[in-house]
Amino acid sequence: ITLTENVTLDSSRAGGASITLEAINAETASSAETLTLIADAGSITFNGAVGATNALGAISITSAKDVSVESTVRAASLTQVAGSGTTTLKGAVSTTDVAGVSLTTTNLAVNASITTTGRGTVTFNESGTITIAATGDITADGEVSLTATGGISTAGNISTSNDNITFVSATTLTGNVDLSTNTGGSNISFNNTLTGGFDLSLNAGTGNVTFANTVGATRLGAITIVSATDVTATTLTAASLTQQAGAGTTTFKGALDLDAGAAATILNLTNVKTIVFENAATVNTANDGAIVLDGTDSGTLTIGTGNISSDGSVTITDFTSISLGADITTTADTIDIENAVTLTDDVTLSGTTATLRYTIDSDATARDLTVNATTTTFQAALGSNSALDVLTTDAAGTTSFDTTTLKAAKVALGDDVVLDQSLTMTVTDDVTIGGSLNSATGETNADRKSTRLNSSHIPLSRMPSSA
Repeated sequence: ITLTENVTLDSSRAGGASITLEAINAETASSAETLTLIADAGSITFNGAVGATNALGAISITSAKDVSVESTVRAASLTQVAGSGTTTLKGAVSTTDVAGVSLTTTNLAVNASITTTGRGTVTFNESGTITIAATGDITADGEVSLTATGGISTAGNISTSNDNITFVSATTLTGNVDLSTNTGGSNISFNNTLTGGFDLSLNAGTGNVTFANTVGATRLGAITIVSATDVTATTLTAASLTQQAGAGTTTFKGALDLDAGAAATILNLTNVKTIVFENAATVNTANDGAIVLDGTDSGTLTIGTGNISSDGSVTITDFTSISLGADITTTADTIDIENAVTLTDDVTLSGTTATLRYTIDSDATARDLTVNATTTTFQAALGSNSALDVLTTDAAGTTSFDTTTLKAAKVALGDDVVLDQSLTMTVTDDVTIGGSLNSATGETNADRKSTRLNSSHIPLSRMPSSA
């Protein structure tokens, strides 16, 4: 069929009879005749290629039951206003106008690719479901917005030319999915729940990534955020979560539960300027899952009162400061904190090795710090700006002080103590050392396994065994 002028086909007067079209083209490469179809309760079928030789202008479907596109479509735009059944795209669709592809019906099945140019948007708004196959990738020169009252199932990738991608409705991944808004400041948003046991890669450039509702009622696979400015997540359950770059703030508002089933770094936030774990944001990793929180040397880390429980090591580095109000517990693994810490609540650190490389202070309220580790190392001043309340270490292993200053209300060191520098303790209550006291040169206080010192200012400087 060749259209020589704009055409409307209307079968509604025949009680909603079906409309079936074979291959159809515009008259010339530039004439772009339009096609309007009205089937009411009837169905519409495109059996042949549309615009394969000469692309059509706007294709508009005013009403239909089912719509089946069996082959490719080339047109200025493709629009469906209403549909009582299922619209199925089996052939690749490409459009050139800003109107792009806009489909409003009951159910939609996208089994082939969609490509828009000319700032063309892609808008799906269904009262039933949207199903996007792995072959249904969307490449849009405008925004992409998907809405389906009955939910979205997708295995298709989506990329835009610096335009937003929005999943308005509940979404289930049925395959690995890549979403990209390019390098500009456009956002990727999941406004409802997200689930499905597959991997998800997100590249928002300088835009934001938002998970507004629960992620992972069925545990997702690996979630990778290639780049974003701000990232916001509520409850999130996945195999792993990796962010490779973040120029703004990454905020967690609910529990994180990560399990890749094998040893790996499964919470890996790298080159992220500022990270915030709100009070409700607990973290749990399983199966030797390690945690790395790595800033950009220009932002801060805030960990509220939600505890961190890791079955692997915990490494925190490259922040200007850390606010810590939660316990950090590992299963026989290391804890390495490489920046200045302000305690905002009483905190317990538990692991085989705990290394605290910079200063530790209380906030406006004196806070307890308890470290349960075989090897504990303090490499900078404790309480020098705002004194601790009670500093406690457990009875196993060794605590090393490579610092000159410790200020606290009370100090209870249950294990052996090693001084790497001359250390001055300013304490208002008791100092208890439950094990031996050694300097780094090997001098010991072997005869006094528990030494209580009650002075308010107690200098300890490589004490000899007779002390």
